[in-house]
Amino acid sequence: MTNADGDHRTPPLADGCDARTLIALRAASGPAPDDDAAARIAAGAWRRARSPGARSDWRRVLRGRALRAAAAVLVVAVGSLGVFALDPPAAAFAVEGAPIQMWKGDRWVAARRVHADDTALYAAEGVRTLRGPDGATIVPQPGTTLRIAKGETRGTFRVEILAGTAQVTGPTLFVSMADVDVAPDGGDGAFRALFVRGGAAATGAAPPAFPASAPAAFARVQVDGGSARVRRRSTGEFLDLTAAQSAALLPVGEGPGVRLQLGRLGTFSTDVALCIASGSPVVDVGRTGGDVIAVLGDGGGAVHGFVIDRAEVRFALDEINTAMLARVARASIDMQVDVDVAGSVSDDDVTCEIRRTLGDTSLRVLVLRSSDVVVESDGGVRRYPSVEAALAAEPERLGALRDDLAPR
Repeated sequence: MTNADGDHRTPPLADGCDARTLIALRAASGPAPDDDAAARIAAGAWRRARSPGARSDWRRVLRGRALRAAAAVLVVAVGSLGVFALDPPAAAFAVEGAPIQMWKGDRWVAARRVHADDTALYAAEGVRTLRGPDGATIVPQPGTTLRIAKGETRGTFRVEILAGTAQVTGPTLFVSMADVDVAPDGGDGAFRALFVRGGAAATGAAPPAFPASAPAAFARVQVDGGSARVRRRSTGEFLDLTAAQSAALLPVGEGPGVRLQLGRLGTFSTDVALCIASGSPVVDVGRTGGDVIAVLGDGGGAVHGFVIDRAEVRFALDEINTAMLARVARASIDMQVDVDVAGSVSDDDVTCEIRRTLGDTSLRVLVLRSSDVVVESDGGVRRYPSVEAALAAEPERLGALRDDLAPR
């Protein structure tokens, strides 16, 4: 406070206050504060006013109620999220086209939406596509039983083919059949494959009485796009397949001793018969998974299967038998004649005789009444059990004589 004389220490005397009282008050007040004292006092007051401890009781009550209300809202929100987490959209497959049968309790029920919870599914008559959240698709053929479950990594799914045939497209789908696992190799979305575990059921066939009763059968995978690794769990053996390649569990052996071995799969052709004639061992020829398949070994333990078209089964078996005979004829010493043909074969035994000159080589071929064929050239004399065996064993020399050697 400043008086009229400019002295902020000497306020004007109020009525009834003498000089001695003023002197006593000044002595008791101590040293005068500096010029910034007022500012500091005001700032401290504001700090105390803003501190939680300085707020009034009614503000603390309101604040507690607000916090409890916010906590309740948070609990409700988290609870809602928890409900959605039990049934996330990422774990559901939409069924497009005909509905699929889903095993529920003790019966099959039609479903338009299935979850990746390892529930058994059955494809009845009609066409349908199971589409995943990322666009991956499963197209089961009628008569197919399968399961879908979450994969080992986030966003992937495991598809188990129990029986039948299904086409799978998408790098997030990992497929298993019997003892075989198939994993897409790469993540470019180009993976597309056809999986077969037994042929599709007949038209109008009823679903299995229980999912576990679906028949175990031949497992095959055909990669149509992209690439994949096919692995057998029990042995660890694997094959890497690219587009247009196939693999399967192939039977090796007969009867109770038959075993399955992972091998590549192709289509039977005349070239396969030539491989047999040149020494590739035939492991098995039989009906497997609805197809007739010839299984060949490569001599190193690996096997290769060749699917024979149903319309050409008889022709293919004739080719295989002829090739086997040619190989036996080539390998057996007893089939070779090391003496002069004229001295070992009489004219009465000969039904056809052909002489040719091929370059610098003279060739003489005799067809006998016993159906044996004797071939004489500068390289010696060979005897075969049939015309087919001779042609398979020496295609370059005798190929041009096929029509002349044909029975008349």
